[in-house]
Amino acid sequence: MAQLELYGGSSAIYRLNPFIVVKVPRSKGDRDDHAKEQANFDIIETYERHPNLVISYHRVQFATFLEFAGANLGFMLQEYQTRDSSTRQVLSASTAYPIHWRAEISAACAWMEKIGLAHGDLRPENIVINGNRVKIIDFDRSVQVGSPLEIGTEPFARQLDDGSYGLAGPVTEQFAVGSILYCLTRGFNPYEDEWFGKDHMIYLEEKFRNREFPQLGDQSWDNIIKDCWAGTFKTVQELHTQIASLVGQIESSSLLDQTMVSQRRAECERAVENGLVRKLVQHLL
Repeated sequence: MAQLELYGGSSAIYRLNPFIVVKVPRSKGDRDDHAKEQANFDIIETYERHPNLVISYHRVQFATFLEFAGANLGFMLQEYQTRDSSTRQVLSASTAYPIHWRAEISAACAWMEKIGLAHGDLRPENIVINGNRVKIIDFDRSVQVGSPLEIGTEPFARQLDDGSYGLAGPVTEQFAVGSILYCLTRGFNPYEDEWFGKDHMIYLEEKFRNREFPQLGDQSWDNIIKDCWAGTFKTVQELHTQIASLVGQIESSSLLDQTMVSQRRAECERAVENGLVRKLVQHLL
């Protein structure tokens, strides 16, 4: 029997073995989101694999088999923070994160843009660290470029005056990347080093809606963050080109050998045949 790895907002993750996890909806109400992510994997897999996107080895109804890719960036950031025990305000944090992560994140987003998709929910919890490389996960909020974003998560999305989060595309994706760059250069999310009281998140939404962003300097990275929050870049690829010029030459992330991908897919198929999925999704039937 697979071991429970973690609970997400709408899914549960089980470890099948050291290399493969199984993602299932937490409740019947989460089945549609799960099906949407599987449909997005169908789209992604019609193109060549990208080394900074998580691999789906196999999919059946209510169960998605994924590569195990490590801890998420949100967890890692918190591991190196000191917080006020009552307010959770960040008092100090590490900023010792590899600079190439910045280029890998933007590269993955630019590749999704190239195939007509916007991630739609890019934030530290949906970025995992595989060895010393970045992989983007969770595509249940991904939509075609130009489609409305159903929901947003401040400070990685900005609610507009009409209450929506706008149309998915360069503006929404670069806004998220800008906030992630802020995290990687400060060690915490925008405004996590301040505390606005018990309605902190409401104030955060208002500040971002009113374009009241944290104070930035004049360094190159801060200028990119400013441009991301202002929606200056016409495409995510343009943003990635700018980031890559600052990061410089890095060793390319390697793709998992196709033979190994096929072997792991076969492991997933055997797990399905042996009744694993039936046990994990009984609560959904």
